[in-house]
Parts: sequence; structure tokens; C-alpha cells
Amino acid sequence: MLPENHFYKITFNVDHFKSICPIDSSDVKGDWKVKTPRMLKLKSPLKKLNNSYYLKEYDYSYLLLVKT
Repeated sequence: MLPENHFYKITFNVDHFKSICPIDSSDVKGDWKVKTPRMLKLKSPLKKLNNSYYLKEYDYSYLLLVKT
């Protein structure tokens, strides 16, 4: 059985990010950094978000990040 997909809305600022999970309305603030041109690393108090993410798709208004 595959795990459920969880989607988070993340707003990036120059020095941090804010995230909210629509399912449980948890609001989180954390740090981010670029590892490579298509990889980001997030660090926050919410362990579910702490990981490296691959930039799968993007446009002017959104990024689609996939946990690696």
C-alpha cells in the first residue's frame, strides 16, 4: 500500500519559509537553502517537512517540489 500524498502550501522569503498544511491547518516557519539548481533542503520544527526536495515543475506562481 502506498503512503498518502500530503500537500503543503509553502511561501518562500529571502531568509525563511512559512508553510501550512490544508489538512490539519498546521502553520510552520523554517529555513531553506538551495543544494543544486533543482534541489532544495527544508529545515523546520515539523519533522515531516525536513528533507531534500526535487524541483519537478515550476511557473511564475508556483513550484512543485517532490520529497526525495
